[in-house]
Amino acid sequence: MTLTTQLSLDRMWIMKHQCDRWPVPQPISIAVYLPHDDKRNESFVTDDLERLGCDLSRMTITILKDSKGTLRDYPVNQLRNLALEGVQTTHAAYIDSDFMISRGLHG
Repeated sequence: MTLTTQLSLDRMWIMKHQCDRWPVPQPISIAVYLPHDDKRNESFVTDDLERLGCDLSRMTITILKDSKGTLRDYPVNQLRNLALEGVQTTHAAYIDSDFMISRGLHG
């Protein structure tokens, strides 16, 4: 089963807890939103995840960059779908990034 979520950069800190609580080697697929005016890129995201203690070898990370500034609202549905596209297991647990998964949920 793959843990799946979407988030913006201001919610990246939550991934420390998600990575700690989701058992290794179970995969995690995330989609990260980068707004038009943000100069950070995919390497910033991966560096931040490593700094938070996430094992990148079990993660699928998809970046959605609003390069033209055309998105008015946070694209939650598009991000959810991108994260789900990264799932390579038969099952996925999709959670909102603001929720903490329970320890042992996978069990």
